[in-house]
Amino acid sequence: MLDTRWGRLLIGGLVILVCSAFEVEAAVVTLTWNPSLSPNIAGYRLHSGTTSGVYSQTIELGNATSTLASNLVTGKTYFFVVTAYNTMGVESARSNEVSYLAPSTTGPAQMVSPASGSTFTSSSVTFNWSADSATAYFLLVGSSLNGSDIYSSGIVSVLSKTVNNIPTDGRTIYVTLGSQVNGSWTYKNYTYKAF
Repeated sequence: MLDTRWGRLLIGGLVILVCSAFEVEAAVVTLTWNPSLSPNIAGYRLHSGTTSGVYSQTIELGNATSTLASNLVTGKTYFFVVTAYNTMGVESARSNEVSYLAPSTTGPAQMVSPASGSTFTSSSVTFNWSADSATAYFLLVGSSLNGSDIYSSGIVSVLSKTVNNIPTDGRTIYVTLGSQVNGSWTYKNYTYKAF
């Protein structure tokens, strides 16, 4: 027979699952939930799958209230729920379901064209970059490292910018591509030769 507190766990669904992603590799997520208030809890089980409501994997977690789910296939969505079980082996109702889309790529944007180190063929150049897992970008073009005396895009969401006033005197042109990934800004530097 279950005590009243265990019954409340089953009815109230006190186990709440919270999903928060952090970037270690493309396919890793940390799952955290609130502990049950029942004194008879023997442990927790994490149930996961790639279809909502269908959980093909179960992992015994003991008394832990967080776990790291790794080896997730990039580009796939995963669904997670947690259950608690008591010392008699009786399992609670499932927590609320959370989903996590494992990002296809991680990291900052990369310059696609023109190739770093190349010589421009005119004073007008279109810079193209990959999206990767960035959500915003900036492009600086200058006569010195991280300089913007030739061009500054400001923060943009597009994947290319055309710069029309690049000098044609053979100097080194420095390009900085900034990208925002998970709320943090990072940048990469590229060098070119003016026409």
